[in-house]
Amino acid sequence: MVGSSSSIIDFKDAKIDEKYEPLVAFLEEAGYPREVTRFLFLDDRLTYHSNLVLTKIPDAEESNFNAINRDFDIIKFQTREFLQTYQEDLETAENRYGVNKEAIAAIIYVETKFGHITGKHRIFNVLTSLALADQEFALQELRHEIKEKYADKTSMKIQNLISYYERYARKKALMAKFELAHLVEMYINQNYNVMELRGSFAGAFGYCQFMPSSFNNYAIDGDGDNRIDLFNYHDAIFSIANYLNEKGWSNSYYAKRRALLRYNYSRKYVADVFSFSSKIRSLAKDI
Repeated sequence: MVGSSSSIIDFKDAKIDEKYEPLVAFLEEAGYPREVTRFLFLDDRLTYHSNLVLTKIPDAEESNFNAINRDFDIIKFQTREFLQTYQEDLETAENRYGVNKEAIAAIIYVETKFGHITGKHRIFNVLTSLALADQEFALQELRHEIKEKYADKTSMKIQNLISYYERYARKKALMAKFELAHLVEMYINQNYNVMELRGSFAGAFGYCQFMPSSFNNYAIDGDGDNRIDLFNYHDAIFSIANYLNEKGWSNSYYAKRRALLRYNYSRKYVADVFSFSSKIRSLAKDI
């Protein structure tokens, strides 16, 4: 096993799985040390997932909007408890960054149900697999899986789905390479245990579901312990506020909407956050 106690010299000549070689080359060309990239890609926790692109439903978005309206009475206690526990952080972040505390709390709820659902996928594996989605071997696997999954559809429908997913795969691969580079940066600059970092199948992690690039650019040490940990509510609260402030959040509805779309490019997501924000505003007044 390649772990933190292993010497780089011990495995400098070990062979990396050939399917990962394009990513190793990409990272080395981007200026990341060869010994670091080899160290990570020789770790036996590295696993390739072939079906991540198919998690996207064509032309559809999932929304919590109905659940938020239907179940708010059930989660009132949980919401009130969160607001009371982190009142000082929320108010300080609001004053410092100009982002209202209800919106910050709403994002943590919509993203992870106040930290209860943060994702179980290894982020390094997710981004590595997505970064390879534009390789011919991956595209062949994708075509095969689509034909099996949609065997009851017409040949025309199947071909349309293949075309749709191939375009999506190439787009995701480009994004994933960018995020993978930022994840390696987290390993180098923050000494982050990136092989154990877990999150969503899209590569986001923490209570606020930041991508690695957002972590590197906008994450904040909210509690002053000299370490940024987005599985820490203090850091997550200040990081959300900083991100939205940097994306132009202001008192204008349209500015708020634009900032939220930068956070998650989904109109239904924005509706969820606005809906939950308005519902917790009345609770916040009583605290």
